[in-house]
Amino acid sequence: MRPSTLILFMAFFAADVPAQTNHALSFADVARPKPGEWPTYHGNLSGNRFSPLDQINATTIHSLAPKWMFTIQGAPRALQMTPVVVDGVMYVTSVNEAYALEARSGRELWHYSRPRTQGLAGDAASGINRGVAVLGDRVFMVTDNAHVIALQRDNGLLLWDVEMADSGQNYGATGAPLVVNDLVIAGVSGGERRPSIPRCVPRVDRRTRLALLDRPCAG
Repeated sequence: MRPSTLILFMAFFAADVPAQTNHALSFADVARPKPGEWPTYHGNLSGNRFSPLDQINATTIHSLAPKWMFTIQGAPRALQMTPVVVDGVMYVTSVNEAYALEARSGRELWHYSRPRTQGLAGDAASGINRGVAVLGDRVFMVTDNAHVIALQRDNGLLLWDVEMADSGQNYGATGAPLVVNDLVIAGVSGGERRPSIPRCVPRVDRRTRLALLDRPCAG
């Protein structure tokens, strides 16, 4: 494994907000991010990844320098996630694991992990995870075997675990979930390796606040 696959993120600047995870993040805060925050995969719901911050510009770019670096030990490949930053806390992932870090210092606040699933195929088998979604007091992410899970924001404890599709049928999951109002939307992968597997259509399961499937992902 090359060392570069272990280097997670070098923070060049961070919001001046002290780290706090006890503030329930509303959907309004996701839809209209506060200055210095990146509360969803694309930064905002437009998906354009544009930030209105202006500290980094043509004049200051030459003085940009690393402040800290955090290593995910044993990451199976180069990381593909986008860090999510809420209330001074940065949430980052590798396959089947999530970290909460103090954004200003890189100090680890908590770490959640579970074993990788054996016998998978496709991109999920290679150890890809693209990040989390945050809403209320919870952090949401997918696992390699096509589950979506909810973690407590302040300590990383597992709150619930829902199977989206049967990984034995060649399904996996790698993408960052998306929050919309009080729902969490997550999808599955696998069709690129087995085109005959059924496609899945989202539906709403209000009992778990999770967008699941109109029909099972099964043959």
